[in-house]
Amino acid sequence: MSRIGQKPIKIEEKVDVTINGKEVLVKGPLGEIKIVLPDVIDAKIDDEAEGGRVLVSRKNDTERATALHGTFRSHIANAVEGVKEGFLKKLEIQGVGYRCRLEGNKLVLLIGFT
Repeated sequence: MSRIGQKPIKIEEKVDVTINGKEVLVKGPLGEIKIVLPDVIDAKIDDEAEGGRVLVSRKNDTERATALHGTFRSHIANAVEGVKEGFLKKLEIQGVGYRCRLEGNKLVLLIGFT
């Protein structure tokens, strides 16, 4: 039983999710992402929740279906977050003797002996 696959995906404000058969289209302020679901996975929009949410389910309990259930739920959740907030990479430097700075659009790292 997939615990990740059972969690509903909250549709954030400014994000629009439409489902046409096996195609899930997620639109937001930063673009749009189309995800094509495999034949063993279904998705539907639950409008009863506040703001709406997407529910992902599988048609049967085969090994392939259980493997893809949580995977495609995560793909849709990442698409909803991606069209709203975009991609972000954080860098954390720990220790003594390391320096970093931004020079325009370039990241300069001084790592090692200073």
